[in-house]
Amino acid sequence: MWTVKYAPRSVDEIAGNDEPKALVKKWALEWSRGKKQKPLLVSGPSGVGKTALAHAIAIEFGWILVESGSSDVRNEKSLQKRFGLGTTQGLAGVRLLLIDDLDSVFDRGEVPALLELLSSASQPTLLCANDVWDPKLSKIRAECSKVELKKINNTAIRKILNGIAEKEKLPLSQDAIEEIMLSSKGDLRAAIIDLQSGFPSQREREEDVFKMLSSLFKNSFNEGLRLEPGDFDLFYRWIEENIPAEYESNEEIAKAYNWLSRADVFKGRISKRQDWGMLKFVRALAMGGVASAKKSPYRKFSRYQFPSIVRMLGNSKGDRQMVKSVSLKAAAKMHCPSRVAFGSLLLLPSETLDSFGFSDEEKMFLKEFRKERASA
Repeated sequence: MWTVKYAPRSVDEIAGNDEPKALVKKWALEWSRGKKQKPLLVSGPSGVGKTALAHAIAIEFGWILVESGSSDVRNEKSLQKRFGLGTTQGLAGVRLLLIDDLDSVFDRGEVPALLELLSSASQPTLLCANDVWDPKLSKIRAECSKVELKKINNTAIRKILNGIAEKEKLPLSQDAIEEIMLSSKGDLRAAIIDLQSGFPSQREREEDVFKMLSSLFKNSFNEGLRLEPGDFDLFYRWIEENIPAEYESNEEIAKAYNWLSRADVFKGRISKRQDWGMLKFVRALAMGGVASAKKSPYRKFSRYQFPSIVRMLGNSKGDRQMVKSVSLKAAAKMHCPSRVAFGSLLLLPSETLDSFGFSDEEKMFLKEFRKERASA
């Protein structure tokens, strides 16, 4: 896997997040000088380099990396066996203890054993979590220094993808690399996986959406506000599609859609006034409001569905490319964002299409799309 082959071998080689990297490097340097530090809790969305950071520290400082999962932190005996809590150095040197995916594989019942590890370990300990504010991690947070990694910017992702493509002699155009970069939405690991496969994939990002939807629907107003979807407009469609899949009573469903409709009002005001400061109200109403619509959390498993309106716009890669091509041409003529342009295009009379410079194939696509939309 290229994610392994081109993994960073030092902290400085980690993409983006310069300030957090400096804090992590200072933490490691203090340990290397014999000054005991608090365990480090590194948080951030998938694919921004949390685990890669731990591996890079171990390589750069010559430490032995000892990785763990949930099963290793359940009791004192397993901790002793896995980590050997008594010493800072083993036969080969300092050990860096890594507990990965803390919020997803960790259980409340394991808190006492893990707290014992954090308070007793005389060796550098690093924990990784996507959601550092998960309630079950409250006691863990108090014992740790915290560092948050943000999504990687497009410039950094583009540079890395071009570097890998050059080394691997890939016959990919710059447009293809740009598409992979934009599709990744700040997830560098996903971008590299997509580069190796040759096309942008939605699999990992859909898994992230399922997790966020579950967190929104099954938690409180405040938990809903903490979510940070990479593409809010798309996540809005996911919420809209899946309210009936989660909520069972008509009252709850009605309340949820009422909150969503209020959010839509503010979306309209943003579009008219270009006042993007109102986006905070859209997020609060769409995520916090929908989360608060239920009387009590559901413990059932819900099968969330991909938004039907988005699926209709992109049943195949060819259709997505056609939508993109048509949208960009329309946007250039209408002087508005491509998403707005495509929606407006569907409302215009057929005879106006000649003024946009569409090819015969694009005109046929629009004609067929209108037919499908009218019959839906």
